[in-house]
Amino acid sequence: MIPESDLESKAVYDQQLSELKQAFGTFDTDGSGTIAKDELQACLNKMGVHPTPAELDHLYQSMDKDGDGVITFQEFLTVMTDEFEEAELEHELEEMKQFFTMMDKDGSGRLSPEELKNAISAMGVSIRDDECRYLCQQMIMKGGQPLSSPDDQEGGEVPQGISFNDFATFLLKYEDH
Repeated sequence: MIPESDLESKAVYDQQLSELKQAFGTFDTDGSGTIAKDELQACLNKMGVHPTPAELDHLYQSMDKDGDGVITFQEFLTVMTDEFEEAELEHELEEMKQFFTMMDKDGSGRLSPEELKNAISAMGVSIRDDECRYLCQQMIMKGGQPLSSPDDQEGGEVPQGISFNDFATFLLKYEDH
């Protein structure tokens, strides 16, 4: 039996794919199954976007991944998927920034172990001071890698606190684990 969440994901995927096929059809005015440069320009113009010839060439070349002079549905799908993923990441980062700012009670732009512990406790999760310090150390980046040994920080302290970049990098890296 397929889990309900997988069925919901498939339904969302099918809906998005249907919408992208419809959008592709809007650009593919001659029904050839591909989008020619003149079709792209006409559709953009209808939407009130009037790129210069150089801008249109750049846009078209960025979409025509195989360079054959037409944009296939697969190429269109790739570009649109990349755009959706980028927008989704931007939205996720904005939510993280709001959450980070809410936890940063002193407004320093960095989370102290106490601020992190208070936020975790407010969510109903019990965490000891040493566990919180360890979590902070793992979030603070050193050369692109989480701190991993006592030599990285003296006495297990977190003197500067956690920056938003370290916080977001940590959450994005471990959100699927």
